[in-house]
Amino acid sequence: KGTNNTLFHALGAGSAVWDVAIPSPEKSATALEDEFYRKEVGSISHVTEVTGLHEESGSINPNEVESSSFASLTLSQVVDRPLEIIDGTASGDVRTITNINGNVITVDQDFTATLDATSKFRLGYISQTPTGIVDLMTTFDGTEAGAEGSAREEAIFGADATAELSTGILMSIIREEPISKVNGASLTRLVRIRID
Repeated sequence: KGTNNTLFHALGAGSAVWDVAIPSPEKSATALEDEFYRKEVGSISHVTEVTGLHEESGSINPNEVESSSFASLTLSQVVDRPLEIIDGTASGDVRTITNINGNVITVDQDFTATLDATSKFRLGYISQTPTGIVDLMTTFDGTEAGAEGSAREEAIFGADATAELSTGILMSIIREEPISKVNGASLTRLVRIRID
């Protein structure tokens, strides 16, 4: 935990050469390559992860997933959470959950292909009891000066971390394709940490 139990989510520009091939972060890394902005993590949630296959029993819309494993979930546990297709048709698609009705979850936009029995999903729903998986979600608002740019890396910092760049102990680091954050636009990021 950080000072006063505060964790910080940082964005970094990384290096333009990463656009050709994204390197894995070094295990000995203690900072981002080129940090340009950070803020306190917005929410911290223990989650339980669910994986399964799409089980269409009738006609559903192209932005819906059906599974009997959804029956016990509530809207407050899943709304605004990511749902990822991890195998089969539409593999790689990540969508945001907007609603749940029985065995059917609705997401914010259509999948790139019609889901079928090969479409394997993964989602993490909010748990009221501690689990070995923690989601850290942060929204970088459109009004935040300094948050604009292309982020190729992001990280979570704790221990003695403050709002000052390059402070604290690096807890998690991600390198990725550039994500552009322009003035006036919001960017919401979720980092999932597994504690074994």
